[in-house]
Amino acid sequence: GGEGAAGTADEEQRRALERLKVLQFRVALLLLDLKTQFMALHETPFLHGERPAATVEQRTAVRAVLGNMLRLPLSLPGLRFTRVLYPHFAWSAFAPSSRNASLRVEDLCRRFVHGGALEFEDVVTTAAAPGEDGEEGALTPLTDGPVVVEVDVQPLTVRRLVEAMREAMVDRSLTEPPPPEVADGLVAAPRPGAYVPEEAVLPVLETDRIMGAHWAGFAASGYTADNAFFHAPRGGAGAGAGDAAAAAAATTGRNVLPYVCSDACIVRLLELAGYVGVPAGFYEGVTSGWQLA
Repeated sequence: GGEGAAGTADEEQRRALERLKVLQFRVALLLLDLKTQFMALHETPFLHGERPAATVEQRTAVRAVLGNMLRLPLSLPGLRFTRVLYPHFAWSAFAPSSRNASLRVEDLCRRFVHGGALEFEDVVTTAAAPGEDGEEGALTPLTDGPVVVEVDVQPLTVRRLVEAMREAMVDRSLTEPPPPEVADGLVAAPRPGAYVPEEAVLPVLETDRIMGAHWAGFAASGYTADNAFFHAPRGGAGAGAGDAAAAAAATTGRNVLPYVCSDACIVRLLELAGYVGVPAGFYEGVTSGWQLA
């Protein structure tokens, strides 16, 4: 009897670890996506610029240069460094005010954690449609000479991680947010690409020692009985869509988690994944409606 009970406990622990590893893997991919977005913000925001070939070279060079420089500081995947034939192109699109500090490794690491701003300088242009021979159409300048475009880099705060996690939990095959508005001659900011599916989150919610009972009561109420970790479905910042999508998710029972998980719930998920630390007794003081500052 004792051996059977011990074997059952060991099996339950093994399954719990397996569930947790799935969540940890998905959150690790989310963090990798945030790092990729950060590096993409250093690519020129000008669609064509004054010299389209140089614009393309800048994007190519900055990806390779940052991939090499940040591989160790940001724990990027890959075993081999990329040989960059013309690394000077990586600096070519920055305004003089940003050029010196734009790609220094200490400034890159500080910008990744604390945020900051980058300034790019070029002529805003649009291109005519390619001709029948495939040649690119002629450029039309939209500005009288070069202009400076500032790109903001958000700091890596707990609030940002919570919003990124909530957005990553949205199933894009069911809910796709509208494309962002972009000025003529510029490119859109990099969009999130990570996905944390429901099957990676729900088993953890159901069995976690802190959230399990709260989830059971909330699910039994039909997603109506709010508590510290879950609330009635609603849209909002980071959820990728509004209240209509939240209501649809609640009706179908699909893709509902990003609309019902509170900030405290996502903080707990990030803690379990190893990316957020909380003080002892933190969750005992969390009440329904609590939000990160």
